[in-house]
Amino acid sequence: EVTDSFVIGTTSSDTDFPNGKVRLVLTARYTNNTEEEITVSEIGIGYFNSNYTNNTTYYNRILLDRKSVADGNFTPVTVGAGESKIFVYAIEL
Repeated sequence: EVTDSFVIGTTSSDTDFPNGKVRLVLTARYTNNTEEEITVSEIGIGYFNSNYTNNTTYYNRILLDRKSVADGNFTPVTVGAGESKIFVYAIEL
């Protein structure tokens, strides 16, 4: 579930080259602006853009990579009411 009250703050990105591979590392701080805790059970990297043609807006959303509790490759993270957490996501290209 995605909520508008779980908002992104500062972000940064970096690349490094472990074992001769290219790795993209994204860091983002999210804040829970609700009065209840939120449990994050998946995280991913996506691409989003829009374009306007002939009085119509077209949206492109592509999920590039995802980690989830259901797939066994993500540990759930609980973010308390009003609390912020920093998430770091790395993907080898």
